[in-house]
Amino acid sequence: MFIPRCIYPDDFRPAHSEIHTFADASQSGYGACTYVRSVSSDNRIHCSLLLGKSRIAPLKPITIPRLELQAGLLAAKQSKTVLSDMGWNCNAYLWADSKIVLGYIHNDARRFHNFVANCLSQIHDLTELSQWHYVRTDRNPADIASRGVQSVHELTNSSWFHGPDFLWNQCDK
Repeated sequence: MFIPRCIYPDDFRPAHSEIHTFADASQSGYGACTYVRSVSSDNRIHCSLLLGKSRIAPLKPITIPRLELQAGLLAAKQSKTVLSDMGWNCNAYLWADSKIVLGYIHNDARRFHNFVANCLSQIHDLTELSQWHYVRTDRNPADIASRGVQSVHELTNSSWFHGPDFLWNQCDK
């Protein structure tokens, strides 16, 4: 099995790039994955996995919304790290399949308990509200980071290495 690790194919010269980071959580754990989506001057598109991280859920039971919030914080940190470490000045998009977490992030009127408030404070320090978007669960590649896969075959046939199909379309984000 061959997994390409170059950001771009040899014949690809990006005219502009974007960073897309996805977050997800489950009872087992939470994770985030970051892709670079580049468009060449002749309008070809290429997407590559830059970074993926996962964390095992704590032994002490924690609610799924809190795990999803932890995944969002991991995604925010990961996106910021990729942009600063690569020295890129490009748009960054963050994606979550939890409408509860997106509601938390976009809510500026309500006060939250310390855990939620602390996570949200960090997320707001690292990102802008306009960067956060909803992605359907079946289109979220971070699902693999949070739930895992049963085989190498399942991993190679997933969207993990190249990102979801909608990133490969011209305007359908």
